[in-house]
Amino acid sequence: DEILKIKEGKAVFTFTRETLRPIVPALVGFLALILVAYAPIIGEKFNFGFAFQQSRGPSKADNPQILATSSSAILEKINPPQGFEINARYGDIGPKLLAVGAIDFEKMKSLYEQAGSSLSADEIKILTEGSNEKIRITPENSYFLLNFFWALGLANKNIILDEGQMIKYGKDKIGQFASTGGWTLGKKDATSLYSKFEIVKLNSNQQAILDDFANNSYRPCCSNSVAFPDCNHGMAALAFGELMASQGAGVDEIFEAY
Repeated sequence: DEILKIKEGKAVFTFTRETLRPIVPALVGFLALILVAYAPIIGEKFNFGFAFQQSRGPSKADNPQILATSSSAILEKINPPQGFEINARYGDIGPKLLAVGAIDFEKMKSLYEQAGSSLSADEIKILTEGSNEKIRITPENSYFLLNFFWALGLANKNIILDEGQMIKYGKDKIGQFASTGGWTLGKKDATSLYSKFEIVKLNSNQQAILDDFANNSYRPCCSNSVAFPDCNHGMAALAFGELMASQGAGVDEIFEAY
């Protein structure tokens, strides 16, 4: 029954069929691992012509020029140089924001002058006279529109602000968010403006559309929905949804523009 004896000094190791049987699976596995590890070397030596490696085509990441071109194309789709038009008009929102003190025209004008980019004639008209033009968002006016919609979202009265997540920490904490405490372009402080003025009015159906959009959207900047507009982007997005809903847009149309 003895298969193998090993003598070393006085020690004698004897393996029988009975003692070897339980470790056969482990030995077979060990030999298989050795075979896999040395298969490429064996193949090269005996000209088998195979190797264990992942096959893949050329990657864009391997070519910086391709990667840069791809990134540029994506950026142009997100923010095209010619801008993109949404199905909503400015109307008289600008003059209303000035009238209630949500925007101080001189403060806003000074801000842009200090940044080395004065308000354009069209932007001044939007604020002081209003405009019946459809809103076109371009790389040149995106900063203006961010502040414009920020002021509207902050000041416009809506149930999302009155009863939503913005007050979950208490009404006395409202001024501590970036979207409220960070607004310094009004004639009044942000808490005095917060959800105080019916600038954009919504009926029940329009409010339902806004709620659908606000609760099911996502803002990567703060990992929150538009229903929790705790930063300037969120407050601007809320106003964006309010304006589009008030002018007849459905939730899919708002999402597409957003």
